[in-house]
Amino acid sequence: MSDARAHAILKRFYGKPQELAVYLTKIRICQAKLVFEVFALLNRYSRVDVGVRFLNILSPASLFQLLASGDGQFLGQLLEDSLMDYKLQPGAYRDGIPSLSNGRFENLRYAVGNSPFLKEEIRAPRKLSECEIDYYINYGKTSRFISAWKRKVFDKDISWQLPRRGVGYVVYNPDDLADANPKRKRKLRDRYGYDQIGTKETVSAMIKIAKKWHSKYPNKPLQYGDISRHGGIDTPDHSTHEDGKAFDMRPLRKDNNLGPLTYNSRIYSRKLTKDLILIVRGLFSGTRFLFNDNQLNAQDRSTRTFVNPAKGHNNHLHIIFAGGI
Repeated sequence: MSDARAHAILKRFYGKPQELAVYLTKIRICQAKLVFEVFALLNRYSRVDVGVRFLNILSPASLFQLLASGDGQFLGQLLEDSLMDYKLQPGAYRDGIPSLSNGRFENLRYAVGNSPFLKEEIRAPRKLSECEIDYYINYGKTSRFISAWKRKVFDKDISWQLPRRGVGYVVYNPDDLADANPKRKRKLRDRYGYDQIGTKETVSAMIKIAKKWHSKYPNKPLQYGDISRHGGIDTPDHSTHEDGKAFDMRPLRKDNNLGPLTYNSRIYSRKLTKDLILIVRGLFSGTRFLFNDNQLNAQDRSTRTFVNPAKGHNNHLHIIFAGGI
C-alpha cells in the first residue's frame, strides 16, 4: 500500500523537486517510512537534488527528531550515502542541484552517527522490516536477472542486516547494485539494494570480531564488504554469497586510511592480515578463508591449512563460517 502511495507522490510532484522536498518535510514525522520509500524510488541524481533541498529546509532539531526512529534512521543513512557518493564525482552539485546550506551535511552526518536508534542498532544485527522482507520475497520470484539463475525460496533466517558502521569496522560496499550503471547493468537494480544481510549468528560474529580487533588496533578499522542478499536470493555479482554465512573484507593496510588495495601493493600489511586471521580463528575455529597472498596460504604453517587461493581474490578475503558460531 505504501509503495503505491510513494509512486503517487512522485507522479504528483514530477519535475518539481522543490515542491516535493517541501511536501516530504511536512509528512516526515508521522510518515517517515513513506518518505524513505519515496527517496528509495528516486534515481541517483534526483535523490541528491531532492535530498539537498530536503536538508536545507530541516532545522538541526527537526533532523534529530526524524532520526530518532528506525525508519528515519534508514532515511538519514540513505541520504548520507547518496550525498557522499555524489560529492566524490567531478563537478559535484551541478546541473541545477542547489548547494547545501552551511553545516547541513555535517549536521546530517552527526545526526546519523548519534541518533538514539543507531546507538541501539550498533550493538546488534538489525532484523529486516516486514516491508523489506515482503519486497524481496516478491523480488526473488519476479526479477529479470533471476530468470537465468536457479530460483530460490526466501530463507527468513537470512534477514539480519549488518549496521553500516560499528565498533572496529566500516562497510565499504553498501548497496553496490542499487543504482547500477552502465546501461548493461540496469536490470540489476533493485529498490533497497542491501548486500550486508546474513543470518543473525553470522552478523553477530562479524560485530564480535570487529570489537575484538578494535581492542587491539583501535585506529585500524576493518573494512567489511558483501555478505548475502535478503533471504539468500541469487546475487548477480556473486556465486558464493547465498547462505548468509560468508562475507568479504579488504586485507589490512600498513597505514590508518580506508580504501581498496591488493595483497601485492606496498600499503598491504601481511602481518596485520595474518593477525586478523588468527583472531577470527581464535573466536570461531571452523572459519576458512579465500585469499591469494601465497605467503599466507602456502608458506606460513600457522595459516596455510585454512587460507586458500581463489580466482578474483587479490583485493579481498572471502571468509566462510563453517561452524562453532
